[in-house]
Amino acid sequence: MAALWPPGQALMIAAVFKLFGETAFPLKMLYLAVSTWALMLTCVYHSLEKIKKPVLKFSLCFLPFFFSVFQTWVFDDSLVLSENVSLPLFIIGFCFFIFWLQDKKWGYLIASAAIFAALAYFRGYFEVFGRFLALAMVIYLIILKIKSKKTILTPKVITMMSALLVFMMLLMPWRIYNSKHFGTYSWQPGMTVMWPFYWVPDSKSSFHGEAAENTACHIQPELCSYFYTRDLSLQPGGTLPSSFYRMLTLTALLEHPIAWYGVKAKAFNVFWFGEHNIPLSWNEILHRPIMLLGGVLIFLSGVFSLIYSAFLWFRKKLFLGQKELFVFSGSFIFFNFILFTFFHFEPRYSLYLQLLFIYLPLWLFFGFNENSQRDENL
Repeated sequence: MAALWPPGQALMIAAVFKLFGETAFPLKMLYLAVSTWALMLTCVYHSLEKIKKPVLKFSLCFLPFFFSVFQTWVFDDSLVLSENVSLPLFIIGFCFFIFWLQDKKWGYLIASAAIFAALAYFRGYFEVFGRFLALAMVIYLIILKIKSKKTILTPKVITMMSALLVFMMLLMPWRIYNSKHFGTYSWQPGMTVMWPFYWVPDSKSSFHGEAAENTACHIQPELCSYFYTRDLSLQPGGTLPSSFYRMLTLTALLEHPIAWYGVKAKAFNVFWFGEHNIPLSWNEILHRPIMLLGGVLIFLSGVFSLIYSAFLWFRKKLFLGQKELFVFSGSFIFFNFILFTFFHFEPRYSLYLQLLFIYLPLWLFFGFNENSQRDENL
């Protein structure tokens, strides 16, 4: 089994210690976070090429800071977590993807791939997202080959394949480290350590119930009690292999999908709302109307962007670049739905998706020039 956490956060903290010393450490991390967010705002500003009025463009860049959740993650020096820097890096990576769509310069896409590779060193699921994109790329090439008799190795396809290769190559140092010390090229254990926790009752750990981590227990309580009493109570993670609990969990999901997502939906508050990474109950959220309104607006913004893009796609009215943006952002959203299905919840886990939901409609409406020809070939 690989190391539990990738080293991005530790390396960043070590670099701050080395360069600036250990005194006033939270303040220095705050400076680093604010600087990274400032770089993100600059990238977003330049990505909205359709807007010609600088004041309006500048104002729209600051939309996330109208929501309390992002004010917390930028300006609170008590939160020294990877999200302080990785959140703006995520949007910077998206901006470089958009720069590639706008200018067709291959270096932008390579830079985007490098940024997402750096993100994987902070948040392990970006490594999984890279594999998810690689699979999507293979499916795309197969469809392209079926639809066209011409060569599929166009300059655009070659650039995308090169970007994926750069992404994978930049992950090799940590894979080599895991191979040397743990005997595996895996990025991190991921779900391997999570499957047994689906069968831990609420009474044994309040976190599992709050975070919807023990969904299987809510669906099959008798089976949950049986395995917890006879195995999981003996030691953390149990004595049976993780693959056994994976099979047991997937069976519960496939046999009771409606009940499964019902449990997940009831815990949606933990996934989408919260402050200082502290989960809030639905009752607490209802007594905080500004937080509730902000979360609802962000969610509706993302849903509207997807529906609007799909509508334009089927009517063949997407501009050059909008279709690629829809596919890329849609892939990330679908990937997060998979995480929503299987992984436990924490308020910070949805922040990347929320930040994308804020900027996605801006990019769709103002990121591409209407004078561009329609893209009918993707």
